[in-house]
Amino acid sequence: MDHDFIFAEEQKGCRKKHHGCKEQLIIDSVIMKQAYVGHQNVHSAFLDYMKAFDSTAHSWLVEVLQIYKIHPALVEFLKTTMTHWRTSLQVNMNNKSVKTDEIPIRRGIF
Repeated sequence: MDHDFIFAEEQKGCRKKHHGCKEQLIIDSVIMKQAYVGHQNVHSAFLDYMKAFDSTAHSWLVEVLQIYKIHPALVEFLKTTMTHWRTSLQVNMNNKSVKTDEIPIRRGIF
């Protein structure tokens, strides 16, 4: 059964015979480098409009790993690691830099 019709065309990483996330990032990197070398302006945006990966509770991620019988040591490592996942945002504009405090990642995949 072909489930490609379920995913939006923009969700390339989730469709059969399409490039995954890494390949899409490489394509983006090449475009940016070409624009830089050619002195062209390029703007891009990444929208996670479906909240596919950042809405899953960490407890459910652990449960899925256990369901799939992932080695308990790896599951325990991930449980411990997830409690330390943090990020921050930084904007550089007009020779000024604004950075947020650390933001804990409590859901989804870092």
